[in-house]
Amino acid sequence: MIEINLLPEDQKAKTRKAVSSAAPGVAGFDPSYLVYAVPVAIAVLLLTHLYLGSVKFSKQRRLEALNKESLGLEAQRQKIVNFRAESDVNSQDVQIIDELTNKSIRWSEKLNRLSLDLPPGIWFNDIVISQKTLEIKASVFSLESNGVDLINKFLFNLKNDKDFINTFISVETGNMITKKLGSYEVMDFTVTGTLKAAK
Repeated sequence: MIEINLLPEDQKAKTRKAVSSAAPGVAGFDPSYLVYAVPVAIAVLLLTHLYLGSVKFSKQRRLEALNKESLGLEAQRQKIVNFRAESDVNSQDVQIIDELTNKSIRWSEKLNRLSLDLPPGIWFNDIVISQKTLEIKASVFSLESNGVDLINKFLFNLKNDKDFINTFISVETGNMITKKLGSYEVMDFTVTGTLKAAK
């Protein structure tokens, strides 16, 4: 369709100026910029997406590598765990052995001291050892001296023997009974030692 403007020339010019001046004033926006802005925005979004994707991919690869390395070290970790368990058991054994050797009473030494402190004329009939006491049943016979004197000498020797007495609170005699063996008199007696409590 063809339009013909029949207005006079002076009015035609005013109309063209009004139209041309009104076009750029619409909200100050030139639609021709959209041709450049939209592709730039799309390119920025694509680049950002590609960057984040590559970062995620590299992180996943690193995680897979660390998982493989961790699986490779599992055998060594298990060896270390086993070694630590054995070491703990060994250290407990050493501690128990140390307690047994240092804190327990060496009865072989105590019995040896008993025999060394024993005067002639006294012999042991029975020795009973418990956790709290040492009880000795013994007899005494002497033609030359009184049996009570020999018992007192034996008790004196025990109380003054530091290697023997160091594990006892007290050592006492008791239950002295005289009996006849033919024409001789024999005295039975007991020696009771109270042990110190284990620390």
